[in-house]
Amino acid sequence: FTYKYIRFNLLNILICLFTNHFKKILPKIDRISKLKIVITKEALKLDLAKKNVLTLAIAQGLSITSTGINIIHTGLVGVILAPKTEYATIPLSAQFITVALTLIPISLLMGIFGRKIIFFLGIISCFIGSLLVVYAIFEKSFLTFIFAA
Repeated sequence: FTYKYIRFNLLNILICLFTNHFKKILPKIDRISKLKIVITKEALKLDLAKKNVLTLAIAQGLSITSTGINIIHTGLVGVILAPKTEYATIPLSAQFITVALTLIPISLLMGIFGRKIIFFLGIISCFIGSLLVVYAIFEKSFLTFIFAA
């Protein structure tokens, strides 16, 4: 075999690695020294696990980012709408108190009705709360902002 032949096979392996990110590729050499790609069942299970970990890592990163943005924006809007600057963090405090008070009842409801339905109701309540926040900002109503946040 020549240098070009080896380079061509290595190029194929690299292309395969980059197009099938998480597949465990095992080279197998046959009697004429050609490389073949073999994907085992264990490799496919590993592929699914790595894909799930990647998805959860991205979701965690987005969650952390959105939490920081939420804290900053709630405080800034609170400063703008509050009658006194000391009251600026009341909406954010209301958010944390609401989460603390509803965490156990919501988890019990998920056990009764299922996660999908309760999660969907949570999405609807977040959407309605977002609309109320927009209304409170445009109307410059601090009390509505506290309730909506």
